[in-house]
Amino acid sequence: MVLGARPGLESASMNGMPVGTPEAPHPEHHHFVQAPVRPLDEDGIAATITGTALFALVTVVLVIMRARLDAAGHGWWLWVGVTGVAVGGIGYLYCRRRAARGA
Repeated sequence: MVLGARPGLESASMNGMPVGTPEAPHPEHHHFVQAPVRPLDEDGIAATITGTALFALVTVVLVIMRARLDAAGHGWWLWVGVTGVAVGGIGYLYCRRRAARGA
């Protein structure tokens, strides 16, 4: 018996269906059933490209405003953008390699 489960729930649910079927979820899962929805981006390439492109755009803006950033003491922000582009590039290569392997 499952700890905390009521006696008799091991073999039948409230509607008489066997426990664990879609109509009668397992007692540990309560009454929530996850919908069979496919992920939007299975390999992560689109998300990686989008994030890297946004970091690249921000980096260009920060390069243009570099004098203001340095004057305000925020010159390190530029390196955050550069690092985001670099990590995004590595992530893109990783996602492409993973997709090519079929994983």
